Amino acid sequence: MRSLLLLSALSAALLPAAPLTITEPPDMPGTGGQTYTVDAGTNTISGFVNGSPIGGPDFADNFSIFVPGGLTVTSTFLSVTNFSNAGGQAGLGCFTGAGCFGAGLGSGMSNPATGSTVSYTAESPWASDGGGGVFVGSYNWTLTLQVSQSQQSAVPEPGTMALVLPVLAGAWWLRRRSL
Repeated sequence: MRSLLLLSALSAALLPAAPLTITEPPDMPGTGGQTYTVDAGTNTISGFVNGSPIGGPDFADNFSIFVPGGLTVTSTFLSVTNFSNAGGQAGLGCFTGAGCFGAGLGSGMSNPATGSTVSYTAESPWASDGGGGVFVGSYNWTLTLQVSQSQQSAVPEPGTMALVLPVLAGAWWLRRRSL
């Protein structure tokens, strides 16, 4: 029974995490947003912005991406849909790394480096109407990152050995004790 428990713990520790699929709600903050760790596969983060810094309600979405060692981002793509800017009066929407735009957008972007954390902010289009009010716009955005495993070396990482060796020693000790 103990051997089964030890093997279960080992296999759970070695299973890879799943790629991200993050979709608002809940609303992402305009600054100081959460950091998400990507994993191998297709990682997607989606949101919606609407409003202005003067009157909200959801002017900006901020988040960060962390790319752990052993993984490489091979493609980063931003898709902007349902773009509205009050008939052009609200100006441009902006997204970190893709610049500012006045219509829907599909754009490749720079790939975050292995071991780095990159912050992104989506901002809604808006402009003052000159009389104390504002014109506001909105859009949906989706950031897609394709991530693959980096070349693995023949030598296991120390963390892997730290997990495997105690389990093997425990299995050996249980086996020896039962004989």
